[in-house]
Amino acid sequence: MDKKWTVLHREKIGRKVLDEEILRILLKNRKIYGREIKSFLSPENPDDLKPEDVGLKTATLKKAKRLIDKIGEEKGQIIIFGDYDADGLCGTAIIWEMLWEKGFAVMPYIPNRIEEGYGISIKTVEKIKKKYPDIKLLITVDNGIVAHKAVKLAKKLGIKVIITDHHIPLEEKPLADVIVHSTQISGSAVAWFLAKEFGVCGLDLVTVGTIADMLPLKGVNRSFAKFGLREIGKSKRPGILSLLKKAGIEKKVLSSYDVSFILGPRLNAAGRMDDALDSLRLLCTPVRDKADVLAGKLERINKGRQETMNKCFEQVKKTVDVEKKIIFAAGKNYHQGIIGLVAGKLVEEFYRPVILIWEGEEISKGSSRSVNGFDILKFIRKADDLLIDVGGHFMAAGFTLKSNKLKQFERKILKIAEKELNGKKLIPELKIDVEIGFSLLTKRFFQLLQKLAPFGFGNPEPVFLIKRARVLNLKVLGKDEKHLKIWLDDPQTAITERIVAESIGFGWGGWKDKLFAGDLIDIAFNLDLNCWNGAEKIQLKIKDMKKVSSE
Repeated sequence: MDKKWTVLHREKIGRKVLDEEILRILLKNRKIYGREIKSFLSPENPDDLKPEDVGLKTATLKKAKRLIDKIGEEKGQIIIFGDYDADGLCGTAIIWEMLWEKGFAVMPYIPNRIEEGYGISIKTVEKIKKKYPDIKLLITVDNGIVAHKAVKLAKKLGIKVIITDHHIPLEEKPLADVIVHSTQISGSAVAWFLAKEFGVCGLDLVTVGTIADMLPLKGVNRSFAKFGLREIGKSKRPGILSLLKKAGIEKKVLSSYDVSFILGPRLNAAGRMDDALDSLRLLCTPVRDKADVLAGKLERINKGRQETMNKCFEQVKKTVDVEKKIIFAAGKNYHQGIIGLVAGKLVEEFYRPVILIWEGEEISKGSSRSVNGFDILKFIRKADDLLIDVGGHFMAAGFTLKSNKLKQFERKILKIAEKELNGKKLIPELKIDVEIGFSLLTKRFFQLLQKLAPFGFGNPEPVFLIKRARVLNLKVLGKDEKHLKIWLDDPQTAITERIVAESIGFGWGGWKDKLFAGDLIDIAFNLDLNCWNGAEKIQLKIKDMKKVSSE
């Protein structure tokens, strides 16, 4: 799909621009100004952060610690109720490890996505009470802030409740004994601050949770990412080492990409397709051989998840009406663990808000993804009279409803969509930082850009534009010829000063019959340092390109 290009800085920059000016431009594009610049370029070590710096209260944390200590001294059973995604799993592991080392009677509980759904419910409280009849304290991780009924039941059963969460609350919070809550950080980071009350905690797990949960990598979350990625790179945690080995990652310095697209999906896969406890066991085991076995299992589950996702994507894709402003589909044969991922792929393909629903006999579950500027959670809540529950944020939301309400929900939501999206042009936008010349395609310029790393949600990797680059040569790569390598230069530069740039376009193999030597293109790209056989070479990673006239 053609993209709208928006160049954020209007003037082209060339060889003589100062490093400070380049950084100023890139920071401005990310809406980082004034005092924020210093803290962004030199973030504070998370170990030095105070609870109040992240929206928590020291007094609340100490109150939670006193309650945990009291239950622990009485040898009372403590259950940590986590979540099945990477953030929740990491937060659960953080608190479990800390309390286990203190000798407390503590056990983790991760709900089954398909059987129990997200978060703590009346059903899960009853199940936990039956399994652990002597339970005295329930600690939620990465959930619980809207679990009014479940908390009320737990209290009625004589169970103390501590909620740790980062999701958006309703107007009234549950009547838990202690609520440790902040929307500024990840669920695992909230858990980390509580665990710190019992001693020093490592940053490896909270960093995985923060990046995998797509927290904006600015402010305190940037601190966790920057310092934590270093710690992950030198981690001795068997689970992380085994997971990296199975994924074929050998480098010591990891990037946010490695967490987002390598570690995170593998940890999430078990909860989507099977039992998330395997991921938790992997994170917590001190035995490398056991970690290797679990990592191998997650690798296989993740491959199965990819196959199931692609199959469902192709199935839904065939039914899409491109004339409509929203994609809505429901099916009994969808796998409810992957409908959110499929919705995300459909947004990438068609740039429309997407609602996918797994249709059960009595209860159906939906997942949605949105486009920039359209609050999908607010949109779905306009039909909440037909829903059992709904949660999420402006770009992604999940919900459940009775299956006999499905057709009514579809009619209502499509009618609202027709009204709210009517006349809107849904065109994907590629934001480009600035136009540059070939003279800046150097290792020195690449190293300068690393001052802005780690990149991720809220701090995207810089995108540059070169206009009227000349194609010197090109070839397809990969066994399926899906990728394209192009050699480029600037036809306006003298031969003695000419720079030849190598570019790689993953998924751009289809252009092999559209481009020829001598063609001119405008190319949008990220700058990369390709390391091969000990040699380092600057490479352009193609984001988009347009063929232009030679006139």
